[in-house]
Amino acid sequence: SHRIAKLHQDYHVGMGLLYGPSKLEIDPILFINKEARELTSFYHLGSNLVAAEDGKIHNGLLATLIDESLCVAGFPYLPAGKGVTAKLSINFHKQIKGDTTVVLNAKVAELKGRKCVIRGTIQEAGKSVILADAECILVQPKWFKYISKLQIF
Repeated sequence: SHRIAKLHQDYHVGMGLLYGPSKLEIDPILFINKEARELTSFYHLGSNLVAAEDGKIHNGLLATLIDESLCVAGFPYLPAGKGVTAKLSINFHKQIKGDTTVVLNAKVAELKGRKCVIRGTIQEAGKSVILADAECILVQPKWFKYISKLQIF
């Protein structure tokens, strides 16, 4: 991805190692509804992201995409606008083949101080079958209020 400096791309998973032809070919396309606290993101999962043994996308990759997207959905609602994943629960219902475009829908379900709960689902674009669903609990550690002043994270 052009968002990550070339020097750092080898050390960044989503926008570096997994980015390129027949992988994550484009940055995710995001639609955010701030009033409804919802996020919809589109990812194209290229054919070079499949596991050799079964030709399907590895659930670890999907977990990474889910975590990143649910964090993008929830971070703006934390007091400092940043946080960490305290818990991520994912139910995988069906494996995804390579060269597939998926839609991840996320919604902030609960906000309480420095805690935010987001729920999300992944579906193949244009289809109604839920391939995975997840719940992410984000927290903002107390010391994060100092980090936000430094503009380093």
